Amino acid sequence: MPDNASKNMAPAVSVQGISKDFRVSGPEKAGFLRRFVPAPLRPGEKFRSLDNVSFDVSKGETLGIVGRNGSGKTTLLKIICGIMTPTQGEVRVRGRVSTLLDLGAGFDPEFTGLENAYINGAFMGYSREEMAEKMPAILDFAGIGEFIHRPVKTYSSGMYVRLAFAVAIHADPDVLVVDETLAVGDESFRRKCFARINRIRRNGGTVILVSHSLQNIVELCHTALWMERGKIILKGAPSFVVGEYERFANSSFENQKTILDRIADCAEPQVPAQGDRLVEELAGFHQPRVYEPNGACILNPRIIGRDGRPVGNLVIGRDYFYTYDVRFDQDAKNVRFGMMVKTQSGLEAGGAVSHGAGDALEFVEKGALLRLRFAFKCQLTPNVYFINAGVQSVGDENSVYLHRIVDAVMFRVTPLPGLLATGIMDFGVHLNDGERVSVKRVQKP
Repeated sequence: MPDNASKNMAPAVSVQGISKDFRVSGPEKAGFLRRFVPAPLRPGEKFRSLDNVSFDVSKGETLGIVGRNGSGKTTLLKIICGIMTPTQGEVRVRGRVSTLLDLGAGFDPEFTGLENAYINGAFMGYSREEMAEKMPAILDFAGIGEFIHRPVKTYSSGMYVRLAFAVAIHADPDVLVVDETLAVGDESFRRKCFARINRIRRNGGTVILVSHSLQNIVELCHTALWMERGKIILKGAPSFVVGEYERFANSSFENQKTILDRIADCAEPQVPAQGDRLVEELAGFHQPRVYEPNGACILNPRIIGRDGRPVGNLVIGRDYFYTYDVRFDQDAKNVRFGMMVKTQSGLEAGGAVSHGAGDALEFVEKGALLRLRFAFKCQLTPNVYFINAGVQSVGDENSVYLHRIVDAVMFRVTPLPGLLATGIMDFGVHLNDGERVSVKRVQKP
């Protein structure tokens, strides 16, 4: 988290009263934009992509932005980076900015990757000599081998983003702006990207990240911002903002307005900081987020011990059951159930589903009441955790939640004397008896 000193400094990025209008140029554009605005649009009319958006990002802070397609996220980033100018308002950015918006933006397809790297460096204010010093690290990070000497028009999308990301992050930016770039590339490259972003943060850099991967927002960001139709709906702790956005996105159209009205009328609850507190003390702050029922309803989620009694304090190494009932208000097909354990910050520690996609319950009739019991051994290290509960109808291409409760149950894992495990999980690691290894010294001739 940014320290108190950084909060008292001038923000690295300040967005004040930003609005952006686009004029609809033709019937094709009007038809496309009609999907994102409530009233019909005609050619020549204006469409407001951003509407009076204001926020600050502190030095050293990582801000994540979530929202549906067409909510104004990319337009906002382009204004912050100076690619677009706002219709109203102003943006102040302190320091050097590196941007990763469109894949290969600024690359000339006829030039080689090496030539484009030098050109992009010049745009960021670096001389050719300065870029030459950085080039070995850039080439090593990009990992595209001899393709660096070939025209970028021969590159795959993954190679584009590898090179673009390598150039941007090795520019030592004060502010790094990233739009969905981390969705491209293999797992190894994404791991390198995350590590580099964390390094920029540790060095006091500011990061603004747009991602449809909500887990990336929870894991990487200090603060999250949810946008809808060009306006900020919610800004706060990532786990809270992401949870509210997920509930909105999985609700019916009729219920979405109710959710937005409720959010506008209330503030984010103040959750106490991590510490050695009893679950009973935290219970007053625990507010499960319940999705709108879609043919089923989850009831009475709880953790029970082997004796069948509900428990709130778990002990490492002991066996428990996570159980809940599901009432079906409509017939349902291809049904499965699930659970997910999360940390206080929203990081997913682990979970399970009752069935694979190919062997889900084929049919559950209206009026049925099923009781689920997930057996598990507690291997979490001492802290406070939450468990989700969900029931889905599984399709060939996607799954639909029939009902879901985020943070349905809160529990605490109690510390044990002599526990040496670190991190989130206790893997039962222990050190075998040490063995002294002697090294025979070889005398020089």
